Amino acid sequence: RVSHKISLETVQPYILFVGCVLSIICLISFIIVYGCFKSTFSVRVLILLHIMVALLGKSVLWIVIVGPTIFPNFFDYRSLDWTCNVVFSLHFYTLLVTAFWMVVLAHYLNQKLTRKHCLRDKFPWVQYMLFSWALPVVLVSLWATLMVTFDETTCWINYTKSRLFWVISFPLVAAFVVNFVYLINILRVFVKRISLVRSPTQQKQIRNAKRDIVILFPVLGINHLLFLYNPGGQIGKYYMFFHAVFQSVQGILVSLLCCYLSSDVRKSFWKGVRSCCFRDERCHANGLNSTHVPAMIPGVQRKRVSFAEGL
Repeated sequence: RVSHKISLETVQPYILFVGCVLSIICLISFIIVYGCFKSTFSVRVLILLHIMVALLGKSVLWIVIVGPTIFPNFFDYRSLDWTCNVVFSLHFYTLLVTAFWMVVLAHYLNQKLTRKHCLRDKFPWVQYMLFSWALPVVLVSLWATLMVTFDETTCWINYTKSRLFWVISFPLVAAFVVNFVYLINILRVFVKRISLVRSPTQQKQIRNAKRDIVILFPVLGINHLLFLYNPGGQIGKYYMFFHAVFQSVQGILVSLLCCYLSSDVRKSFWKGVRSCCFRDERCHANGLNSTHVPAMIPGVQRKRVSFAEGL
């Protein structure tokens, strides 16, 4: 029994490290691919890019946190009090930014589904940027100030034992609860519209909607609601193990579900490829012509067309 406990505790940092490294690779590839086709960005893709950047920062911070356990000969951030506190402050900042951008995505999808006129309105980027990037700065700064003033510990590695942790945990829990409410409303509208399905085209849209709803669970962070409470004891060991798994692979899941396995995003990508190729006559000389564009894109001709026509 003792060896079983030790094995769980020993494996946990390595799971975090390997999962975060793979997440970083997937997230960077997503950002690079779509950074080359800015004209194909929709509002949803732009929101996802912000989530990707936040998840990328979170994965890097997790590697820094577990690094001394895996590579003890390298610099240990815990050796200096200020580096320890800075690392955990940045870690909580990335957690809050990720959660808040997920709220923005849930709000946008809910508005798009329930209010048709919102598609004609200009998306309030300034307000959402302040909410998702600036508000976490205020919350983390408040938490750090309270820790310096009222907490006697020098390194904040045992932050969960502090009574001041509610400054971070309450906004996180609130964000995930709001996302859950949005998801319930999306399911409500979805079930209501199923009864109105008549044509084969509508049935295909319903099948796609079912897939998108399943994708929303990890994208909106609903799975974090399963890890709100650590029961402690032997069950707590398994709690920490599965929590490490979900934390490390979140970037991989979001990248796969929202990028590589998403038909809408693939179509946007190939639209950008088609636009770049047919705007540049030299692409034919390089061996990339209209026959290399996948058959999933309708209306592809050998003549040169503009991106606006491609849309």
